[in-house]
Amino acid sequence: MKRTILLMFLVLLLMGGCKDIKNNQDLKDADPKDLPDTIAMQDDFTRDFMASAEEEEEGYYLFESKTGGYTMLYPVNSNLDDIYYQKRHDSYEALHFGESKESSDVPFYVRATYNHGEVADRLSTQFKLLSGSLDYDGEYEEIELDNKVIYFARKKYITKGGNRSSYRFFGLIKSNDPEQIVRYKYNVICFDEQKGCDYDLDAIEEEVKQLMKSIEFTTKD
Repeated sequence: MKRTILLMFLVLLLMGGCKDIKNNQDLKDADPKDLPDTIAMQDDFTRDFMASAEEEEEGYYLFESKTGGYTMLYPVNSNLDDIYYQKRHDSYEALHFGESKESSDVPFYVRATYNHGEVADRLSTQFKLLSGSLDYDGEYEEIELDNKVIYFARKKYITKGGNRSSYRFFGLIKSNDPEQIVRYKYNVICFDEQKGCDYDLDAIEEEVKQLMKSIEFTTKD
């Protein structure tokens, strides 16, 4: 009987320990051996931005901006590049993350930029920054949601050498509350333009739109 009780106690203790780790809001000092075997959880820098080790949706963690201004879905096997990370006070943050062809059948990278302040409300400036960086002169699809508006577009880009191409899905996510915006660029890479890549571009577009819709702004003073 005593042995049975002891075993039950140990099982409960282990379960409790795992639960604490999975729900810990500060994963920075967690032992990687006790965390999921995903790229996001096994990388110290990336892990520090995740709300917890529990997936928010299948294949995605919840990313929390260091500005405190927004959250969004983040791929579990994507590495956040600390070299390109930038933050100024709580008004600006720039991210670069993605997956290589070694870890994904559809290699991609994302560049996202957050602005809070008067510049966020200057839509003409934001469109110039986004369109100019992608050499895009077309129209944007407008998607109105309860608490934000998304301006979305896509285009194909072929490198100067003609051997590679990328399919670019991009847009602005503008909060209905004043002075908050995210510029979001999702690039899918085709490493052999001559051979081509068998990508379901419509499915990728829908996924990117869902990722943009997942951005939730935090009310700021």
